[in-house]
Amino acid sequence: MVTSIGFRLASLGPLVIRDLAGVDVTAKVDEILLGEINSSPTVNRLLKDMVSNGDLGTKTGKGSLSTVRNRWLRLSGSATGNSSSG
Repeated sequence: MVTSIGFRLASLGPLVIRDLAGVDVTAKVDEILLGEINSSPTVNRLLKDMVSNGDLGTKTGKGSLSTVRNRWLRLSGSATGNSSSG
């Protein structure tokens, strides 16, 4: 667990930074910024799902890393199941 940000912020990676800041906060920032820099201000569906599920990062103990990990395990598990049956 990261206990301080300091100089480590640049080396943490986007998912950890999103979890530290709060998925709900970064989703709202994305919505505002996309409206300013893009003609289609739509936030990523995964972020919307995470906010609606309450996966808000360090606030709730579940965030980007756990969501991506769980999706990867589901995909790799189904791929393994498909390859072993054939």
